[in-house]
Amino acid sequence: MSMTAAEWATRYPNFDYRKLACRCGKCGPESGLKMDPKFMDAMQAMRTELGQALTETSGFRCANHPEEKKKATPGAHSFGKAMDVVIDGQKCHKILMLLSKYKFTGVGIGIRAGKNMLHLDMCTVADAPHFTARPNVWTY
Repeated sequence: MSMTAAEWATRYPNFDYRKLACRCGKCGPESGLKMDPKFMDAMQAMRTELGQALTETSGFRCANHPEEKKKATPGAHSFGKAMDVVIDGQKCHKILMLLSKYKFTGVGIGIRAGKNMLHLDMCTVADAPHFTARPNVWTY
């Protein structure tokens, strides 16, 4: 169940649902409201404890999103249970120390020239059978 923009702003003051909207070209900014509330509660709690801004690069993705179309089965983003954030070394370390506290089950670490990122998700086998290897950490 999606919430309204006003409910989102109250519950997740550090995240703009429009930045988490699908970028397939067909979905509008309101698709960011499809993010899973339990996932977003954990992201907000972690962000509050971290005390530092997180720059979101990806959130919800529909089946028409180019990245989802490449996959044989839906990824964590399609469930609204994943977010990619830009990080630096110190922020990455702080986030990694908080992940188990907030029960994240998937962590992807991307180290690229000029843009380091973390994929954080909370998917389990209950979401889809292919999420059996959880918790899990991988690199891009």
